Amino acid sequence: MEQQWSIAKDGTADFNTIQEAIDAVKPDLEQPTLLRIRNGIYHERIIIPKNKSIHLIGDHREQTVITYSDYARQIDNEDPLRYTEPYSSYIDYLRQYIEGARYKGAEPILITPLQRRTFDIDGSFQDTHGEYPAAMRQLAKQYNVPIIDLSRLSKEWFISLGPEQAKKVFMWLNPGKYDFYPEGEEDNTHLSEYGANEIAKIIAASIKELDVPLARYVLTF
Repeated sequence: MEQQWSIAKDGTADFNTIQEAIDAVKPDLEQPTLLRIRNGIYHERIIIPKNKSIHLIGDHREQTVITYSDYARQIDNEDPLRYTEPYSSYIDYLRQYIEGARYKGAEPILITPLQRRTFDIDGSFQDTHGEYPAAMRQLAKQYNVPIIDLSRLSKEWFISLGPEQAKKVFMWLNPGKYDFYPEGEEDNTHLSEYGANEIAKIIAASIKELDVPLARYVLTF
């Protein structure tokens, strides 16, 4: 019989956090364990061991939110387990993806990192990705891989918008506008719905410009 537990942040369920429930599940069970998550925002890092079969189900698709991002807004070069070197380990991993895709008969496309909203006090744009975009461009040329230079394209767009207008691209939310963010939010990394749609359009248009089979299936608006 399937085991079921509930999770609620207010203490009215079997567990207060998702990870607590996952940790309580016994390994190697014949039937999966169902964890039903009640509405709320759960700021957690979720780790599910390979020997545990677990199904996570939220009460509501919009009101049950799991979010975790310790490193999205910072660069940590002190822990070698949490970063790569642009011209060594970074391109080594990219090379594995390229060769793996081609081995399976797929045609890889590289996309350089999306820029953040990083303007200084004088309104000048500051690139925060260092040598990573350049390293990817070099690898794409070396392996003859199509590449979309989203770093350049997004930078050009953000500069054309300026510091204030660029806020609408990201999760800059006024207090009281959204239940999940009652105090508002000032996030220069994660995209708003508008920003996600516009970046998707940029990528779609770029694919159309590439001489790749995928281009014939892409519609632009």
